[in-house]
Amino acid sequence: MLPSADLLDSFSLAIIREPLIIAPDQPVRVAIDLMTNASTNEELSASAPTTERLHQELRSSCVLVRDRGRVVGIVTARDLVRHAGDPALTQRTVEQIMSQPLIRQPQALLDPQAALELIHNQQAQHLVLHTAGDHLIGFVTRESLLWQLHTKSETAASQTNQSGISDLQPLEHRVRVQQAELLRSQTHLLAAQRIAQLGSWEYDLQTESASWSDEVFRIFDRDLALGAPDFTQLQQIYLREDADLYQRVCEQAVASRQALEVELRIYRSNGEQRIVYIRGEPILDDSQNLLRIVGTLLDVTDRKRAELQRHDLSDRLELAVRSAAIGIWDWDVPRNVLTWDARMYELYDISAEEFTSAYNGWLIRIHPEDQQPAAAALQQALAGEREFDTEFRVVHRDSSVHYIKAHGLIQRDSQGTAQRMIGINLDFTDRKQAENHIRETATQLQAANQELEAFAYYVSHD
Repeated sequence: MLPSADLLDSFSLAIIREPLIIAPDQPVRVAIDLMTNASTNEELSASAPTTERLHQELRSSCVLVRDRGRVVGIVTARDLVRHAGDPALTQRTVEQIMSQPLIRQPQALLDPQAALELIHNQQAQHLVLHTAGDHLIGFVTRESLLWQLHTKSETAASQTNQSGISDLQPLEHRVRVQQAELLRSQTHLLAAQRIAQLGSWEYDLQTESASWSDEVFRIFDRDLALGAPDFTQLQQIYLREDADLYQRVCEQAVASRQALEVELRIYRSNGEQRIVYIRGEPILDDSQNLLRIVGTLLDVTDRKRAELQRHDLSDRLELAVRSAAIGIWDWDVPRNVLTWDARMYELYDISAEEFTSAYNGWLIRIHPEDQQPAAAALQQALAGEREFDTEFRVVHRDSSVHYIKAHGLIQRDSQGTAQRMIGINLDFTDRKQAENHIRETATQLQAANQELEAFAYYVSHD
């Protein structure tokens, strides 16, 4: 049964007829040759109609795979790019790399706009058209449908022009510019999504269908030819406990007409576990009925792993600091704001309320005899002359003297000016007292030895 004239008329400018055809058992190199030859042969003159030139360009964008009179697959440039890393690609058969074609009968489409939405929702590039009797009509693409919509819109507008003259060349130029800008924007968007590991998605509540950007497919490691999964299939991708959480969040978003936000763990097709952060915003009609939910999906696996490593390192550092009774300080040099942890207040025997959180607040807590050497050591470190590694004494309220070991690291701006200083203080009084005791004992022993030597000399000469 041939398609009726009125149905074909609705797609008259969008249908690419006489598409490239290949059998499924043919080598991939034959498909490549067909597409290459179609793009270089039969070049049209600049005076040829724009629609004809556009169709010639789009005809080389794919090869339809037909078996026993039925279209069973399609090979596009995207399929070839997806398998570009395969060294045996040209020796493989078309059946091994082809995608599932998106096929519809003209009767299933209302108009070019509906066809355009179908291609968008199914994440497809080509829509194959045939009759109910499997008679192949051709295919349409996003570009050919946009061309028809623009052309008919401009034609309708030109008919209202008082001069009655159609300005075709400006029309062609504007459409070409719009197509180039649209393609460039799409390319930039895909690149940005890939770099940021951020994909976009949409769920239509009327048709209960979802659409994904290419980056979402990559994050889930799902073949583009499979299309976006339905809700049931999606539940199987998430970890079991996270799938229940996702369902609750979605149900709440639908019921409340509010945005959704959730972090979930997923299984990729190769068994690898990843973590994704999902946001969604409801789209309502004028009557506040929920039409669809659009949102983003971000792969946060690397960030989460880094956070876990930082937390683990922080826990280890805190344990080490507590075990060694180390105090930690942080000095904002330009603003002169000194921040202490709890152990620092213990080391200097003052409360947080007493501390001025400034450089002088630290310096006056040092033993008067050690203030000048400590200040000099700090200024030398700020000037880049030496590292901050010094010792000084601190007098507590009970008049006890404590020895403090201080270390610090300086962060500088691009001009070398000190911006921040981070350091530690350690009370090594016990070690210092032990050293002093050993030194005093050695002095006493040396004196005793000298007395013994003198006594021995006296006895031997008596």
